Amino acid sequence: MNRNLLLFLLLFMMHEAFSQHPITLEIIPVNIDSNKVSLRKPSHLVYDKSFASAFQGKTYLKSFLLSRFENGFITARIDSIVEDSMNLKAYYFQGDKYELNSLSKGNISNDIIRESGVAKLIKDKKVFSQKHLATVFEKTIKWAENNGYPFAEIALDSISIDSNKIDASLQLTLNKKITIDSLVFKNKLKIAPSYIYHLLGIKPGDIYNEKLIKSIAKRISESQFLKEIKDVETGFYNSEATLYLYLDKQKNNQFDGILGLLPNNVSTGKIMVTGDVRLKLVNVFGRAEQIDLNWRKLELSSQDLRLGFNYPYLFNTAFGIDFNFTLYKKDTLYLNLNTKFGIQYLFTPNHWMKAVYQNRSSSMLSSTGFEHALQLPSYLDFSTDMYGLEYHISALDYYFNPTKGYSINANASGGTRKIKKNPSVNAVLYDSLKLQTSVFDGSLDVSFFQPLLKRTTLLIRSSSSKIFNNNILENEQFRIGGLKSLKGFDEESIVASAYSILNVEFRYLLDQNSYLGLYWNGAYYEGTTAGKLKHDLPWGIGAGLSFETRAGIFSVYYSLGAENNSSLSIKNSKIHFGLVSLF
Repeated sequence: MNRNLLLFLLLFMMHEAFSQHPITLEIIPVNIDSNKVSLRKPSHLVYDKSFASAFQGKTYLKSFLLSRFENGFITARIDSIVEDSMNLKAYYFQGDKYELNSLSKGNISNDIIRESGVAKLIKDKKVFSQKHLATVFEKTIKWAENNGYPFAEIALDSISIDSNKIDASLQLTLNKKITIDSLVFKNKLKIAPSYIYHLLGIKPGDIYNEKLIKSIAKRISESQFLKEIKDVETGFYNSEATLYLYLDKQKNNQFDGILGLLPNNVSTGKIMVTGDVRLKLVNVFGRAEQIDLNWRKLELSSQDLRLGFNYPYLFNTAFGIDFNFTLYKKDTLYLNLNTKFGIQYLFTPNHWMKAVYQNRSSSMLSSTGFEHALQLPSYLDFSTDMYGLEYHISALDYYFNPTKGYSINANASGGTRKIKKNPSVNAVLYDSLKLQTSVFDGSLDVSFFQPLLKRTTLLIRSSSSKIFNNNILENEQFRIGGLKSLKGFDEESIVASAYSILNVEFRYLLDQNSYLGLYWNGAYYEGTTAGKLKHDLPWGIGAGLSFETRAGIFSVYYSLGAENNSSLSIKNSKIHFGLVSLF
């Protein structure tokens, strides 16, 4: 079969003159017994007949012949080609069709047959074809390469042909078993080797795995602070392999700020500037740790502070520690504190689970006027101890401006809330209130990026959260709205005990860190504000621009929002500015 194909290719390459005008191809079957042209073509012989040039017609003949091989005609060949100005005639001998009567496992063990996935291919009778055998060979060799035998060889053995039936067995030669001796960094990089081992899934002493080695570039690209400047190289010595990695630091330390302009409800006619400033440091100490500081002033007399620290792969294990602290001050009404500790288990750096404990507490800042009140305020002093689980997985092609992939975050927790009596509030008002109750909450955030036309992508994001308790206080609810949740509304202006937000955004990419975007987002929420239950279906539309400058990635969004069955209004539009500086 290979000799026939080689002969055809030589004839094809030796033909120097290629016609550049349309031609008609005719494939003429040849009767090998009489060596005469058959006047009738086989009914099953289907092929393309018109081509823009003789060159395209001859190229098509190669694929036609390969398709014959794959259908069992292993002696098929093109005997000769005759060409004139308008026609191309190919004299084709098809030969007999052979079937694979049996293909036995030969010297391959049952474990390898099962694990490589070729058991069914070997057992079933199939038309003898290159494609069938190639699949058996490929799956078996891949198993060997991924299980320590990169130099394995496979071939057919004990071949016999009887009445167009072929019987054969497999012969697998594994050769040396290879283990990973070391991973060598070819340039200076401040990073703990244990992080690289977990990121790649490869460490010294592991058996050689071709699949993992081929995935190194992809895994490095998924890291937030590393980049590959040259493909990995593999060196072999005796029964060991050394991987040479060419890695460099990816700018990931982050300083960003968002400014918002909105009407000042206190000073009518004036504009109030809100702020959201964040400093994020990654791998400062070479352990892939993250330090996160976020200060926000979203209302005139309100602000919050968030601190986060994450340390993965503690003592070179798959476990890490996580700490978060949040302080939120709401005008002169109350102060919330949230302290959370977590033990993290990392499957990969972008796929982990976390067991958490957190304490949420709130204190009334002023109780003036409540000494003789007839009912309790909607916000009270409380302390809640919660235990829960968090889950995260992401597979994005680029962390800062993805075009393809997904990200999933989910958490669920439960615990006990204890309402504390405020000495400045009429104690009688607490008599009808159950001070200690169970509370549960959960959230799910899913983002999906799908490339569309060239340089475009569609972002679909769904975010939902809910608190479960018979008496939900105002100062323990979620706060949504603004650039990072529900665009078209003031930052965290909506208080909700349950919400679900859908965001759809079409982006046209200008470069790696720049895009133009058009979006629609909508939500359903329910919550308690000033003692009143409320639910609504707010929605918003708008456009945005994000582009890279020397100072960082600058973003601006113009948004319109509608709520409470109102219509969109330009006078209530929101403009948000953001700057992300990477260093």
